[in-house]
Amino acid sequence: MLNRPKRRVRPTPTIMMWALVDVAGVLALALGAGYLVHGPGFFFNNVPGSTLQALVFTFGGLATILVAAVKMLAEVLKQMPQDGSTTQP
Repeated sequence: MLNRPKRRVRPTPTIMMWALVDVAGVLALALGAGYLVHGPGFFFNNVPGSTLQALVFTFGGLATILVAAVKMLAEVLKQMPQDGSTTQP
């Protein structure tokens, strides 16, 4: 087996920013899905205010989570070495 040292991911400001965007997406998803499942007033009384707003919150939250996850993964991959030694003979 190959004995390579473990590389740690450095939490750069860009990764931390995308993590905060991810948290905002999770909040939007929770608000929208909570309204759709339990009705109005589950988390807050007036947010979201209608079923249409709840759908926008739900799908917008899912899209935000997906984009943030892809961007964080791209930032982590930038930290990996780009040498050609990853192929096995």
